Amino acid sequence: MRNSATSTFLIITASIILLLNVDWTYLVDPIVGMFSVVIILTSIYPSMKESGLILLQTVPKNINVNCLKRSLYQKFPSIINIHDLHIWCLTSDKIIATFHITLALSSTHDYIKLNLKMRHFLFFEGISLATIQPEFQDLNEQCSVIKCRYTCSSTKERCDKKTCCHQSEKKLDLID
Repeated sequence: MRNSATSTFLIITASIILLLNVDWTYLVDPIVGMFSVVIILTSIYPSMKESGLILLQTVPKNINVNCLKRSLYQKFPSIINIHDLHIWCLTSDKIIATFHITLALSSTHDYIKLNLKMRHFLFFEGISLATIQPEFQDLNEQCSVIKCRYTCSSTKERCDKKTCCHQSEKKLDLID
């Protein structure tokens, strides 16, 4: 419509200017040009907005991060904690997710099975590619407390407060 509308307006404008020999015909070209610009801008606004949201790496509208996190906890009981969860659009139809999970598993073979199931689950949630980084919890440790797994490159107190777990221990909160 955009391409044909511009050509149609050009033909109509040229016809009016050629056929009518009136004093106000010099105004027809700028008026029709402005009208053509308005039509073009209104027709491309949705794709411009979608492209901008992709460039800003926003969370897609069809994904609720809290519900997805809650569903992961419910579907996979061996997950102790999910953190650093990031979801964004790479293109209009490719949604990417990256996150870390703390697991209470005894072997890597169990993780491989869990990873396949999680990718399958995420695919049906609309996420086409997922990077899942596992962190294994020692089964002998108390599961009610998770030790901070982030380290600071500096020993200054300021750096420690910027990490997500600025305390040495933090209580497990399964669902935010």
